[in-house]
Amino acid sequence: RLLTLDSIIKEKLVLIRLDDATAIIVRFLPSEFSSGFIISPHGQNFRTTTTTTQLQAAKKNQVTLTLGASVNTESSSLPYKAENINAFLQDNWGLLISAGGKRPWEPITEVTDELRQQWIQQCEILGITPATDFTLVSVTTGGISFPGLTLTSLAKIGVQQKNKEDDTDITYEFGLLGDTREVKGLPPVVWIYKKLTGDDDDDKSDSGGGNTGQKSLTSVTYRINDDDTVTFRTETFLEIAVSFPSLLMKILPTSKEKAEKQGRNAIQKVLDKDVSAAMDAFEEAYRAFATNA
Repeated sequence: RLLTLDSIIKEKLVLIRLDDATAIIVRFLPSEFSSGFIISPHGQNFRTTTTTTQLQAAKKNQVTLTLGASVNTESSSLPYKAENINAFLQDNWGLLISAGGKRPWEPITEVTDELRQQWIQQCEILGITPATDFTLVSVTTGGISFPGLTLTSLAKIGVQQKNKEDDTDITYEFGLLGDTREVKGLPPVVWIYKKLTGDDDDDKSDSGGGNTGQKSLTSVTYRINDDDTVTFRTETFLEIAVSFPSLLMKILPTSKEKAEKQGRNAIQKVLDKDVSAAMDAFEEAYRAFATNA
């Protein structure tokens, strides 16, 4: 049906403008029902009404959105201090997981056998060899902005040293072990997000929502140049896979392909910003270290 301004006000609908071409109108109905309308710029109007029962029935028919981004960055050529470079890395790797010190982080002091086993399993997923000794830290990540909401998380990251081939030079690997997410924004959009990701606090087991899996790895290496300088390099990737019942695609204000593209762009923007800030701070710290060494 055609929606007018009067009907939107009368029926207490919420209009969410996503961009110049698309808007979504959401209304919450009593009991199990939720309702949404998608309005396109071409005069086409679509209505969906979804019940919890329908969502439960559609659980087996899953759709997965894969949102991923990566970034590689190098420092400038810096003075090489062979005798002290490992000590510098051990004292300053925190800059690389905290956007150059801008993100709060702290070590996790109690590492249980369960956490150790989880780290071993995660290393296998990430394609790296687990070290005998590793450190766990918690980091507050930067917000990733999507239309209508901002997502932040408290990430649990494993940090391990990796010896180079000659077994003397140390590099580092940072792998995501898990996270606790917090989403803020317009209530209807937050509701949609929780249904898609399975973060439904009311009833996680029966909400009919989905689930989210994440993978992230940062590798830190360095090379010695012919002019007796050193260059540090980081390689980072982050992948988020959101699986949910295909029926929930009806409440998405876009296609699967466009949703994945928008998600990838949002993640890439945050990665580019944080990795650049991390390398700038790391390089500045190394210059000060090399001068005073």
